[in-house]
Amino acid sequence: MGHFSAAQWFEFARDTAPSEVKALMQRHLENGCDGCQKVSRMWSEVLEISHRELNYNPPPSAIRAAEAAFVPREGWDWLPQIAELARLIFDSINNPHPAAVRGGMTSSRQFLQEAKPFMIDLRVECEPARKRVRLIGQVLNSTEPNKHVANVEVFLLNGEHLAARTKANPSGEFDLEFEEKEGLQLFIDIRGQKVIEIRLPVSSGEFAWKSTV
Repeated sequence: MGHFSAAQWFEFARDTAPSEVKALMQRHLENGCDGCQKVSRMWSEVLEISHRELNYNPPPSAIRAAEAAFVPREGWDWLPQIAELARLIFDSINNPHPAAVRGGMTSSRQFLQEAKPFMIDLRVECEPARKRVRLIGQVLNSTEPNKHVANVEVFLLNGEHLAARTKANPSGEFDLEFEEKEGLQLFIDIRGQKVIEIRLPVSSGEFAWKSTV
């Protein structure tokens, strides 16, 4: 009897081979074919490893770190084409500080953006000396405020290139830190729903603001 192919041994290991073929292959193994026994064991081990991988869930922090370390460089110009631009409904720069605190430079700014039925609450903190910006946000469902928005990915583009990305936690909260650059675009991808584009200030001078008397 001839040997069986690697593809057939893969089906044998997955238990998807036709019953007649499976019986022939089993007899072939029992007859002591060394080469086929090695191939059969290899596929069995591969499938066992893959089944174990399904039960392994790395911590979210490790996933975010790995994604940040291996940001792809391919063009992302398609993302703005499928996105819906959010509407700015609140900006803390438009709320004057009380007289006692006017005249100082703040390092944070609050935004509230809307793309119905979703609301995106953003807090931007900047460090002008380091030219670093931290973006803290949460995606909310305005029609079902008690229901968390899950499966949210956040993308930061610099032109056609991906500058940074992260995933929100099950409550729709995310935290992103990046280097200050002009022309940055923020996109919120809610799986199964839509991609939302948020226009960001172009520099830290606009992220932070100085009150005037």
